[in-house]
Amino acid sequence: MHDPQLTAKVRVMNFFNDFRLENVPELTLEGIHIVWFCYTLKNWKALVSTVMRDEMYYEVTYNAELDETYLDVYTKAYNFVISDGQNDNQLTLDLIEAE
Repeated sequence: MHDPQLTAKVRVMNFFNDFRLENVPELTLEGIHIVWFCYTLKNWKALVSTVMRDEMYYEVTYNAELDETYLDVYTKAYNFVISDGQNDNQLTLDLIEAE
């Protein structure tokens, strides 16, 4: 039986190592972490982070019906702290003022 979490890590490792910059060391499996994982029916999805300081994270999705894996690569654009009861309109103002 294959391990879908290991598969997700290998997909991220291979992608990173194939596209890394010349001065960046190779990524190993030990430097990859599953942040969240869900297995539903025959499909699964993993959110993956690495020890690299590039602020990237990865979403690996397996579609069992087509026997395909999709790799989405993201970078964090914003991080907001929202207190309970805070007016969400204030977030828009804060974002506009930050730009």
